[in-house]
Amino acid sequence: MKLRCVSDLHHEFYGSYQSAWEAVAQSIAGDDEYDVLVVAGDVSNFSGMRAALSSLCAAAVGRPVVYVPGNHEAYGSSIPAMYERAHIIAACTWAQNLHVLTSKAVNIVANGEARKFVGTTLWYKLTPALEALGKRGMGDFAYITSETTVGWDIDNEARE
Repeated sequence: MKLRCVSDLHHEFYGSYQSAWEAVAQSIAGDDEYDVLVVAGDVSNFSGMRAALSSLCAAAVGRPVVYVPGNHEAYGSSIPAMYERAHIIAACTWAQNLHVLTSKAVNIVANGEARKFVGTTLWYKLTPALEALGKRGMGDFAYITSETTVGWDIDNEARE
């Protein structure tokens, strides 16, 4: 099974240049040199997730797209809201090849091989001890509104 792995695509920086983004998505996922596209976070901010994933899923037509949201997808929202939006996107008819891993695992068969993919967004709650660091050095806390920590339930997900 051949994987093509990408991360930090940051669709939101393309702004009004949607045709340029479409060309990027096509160059990433539009050939036949892989079996599974793995998108490992920071594909876009909250408002651009649908457009970014739509382009990647269309370019990877016929092949699975495994998507693990990064913290940047929650910019302008919260981790729980971003997770909910990612799963709503995955339920769209155009996204039948999209597998969203939010503290989850999925089994995928491609090219005659079966593999388990496991993923979660790495994020942590901003505690009082870390608050100064968060305000000075890590701007993510200014853009992600929830301090909810998303946990990994290994007993229920990873062993299935």
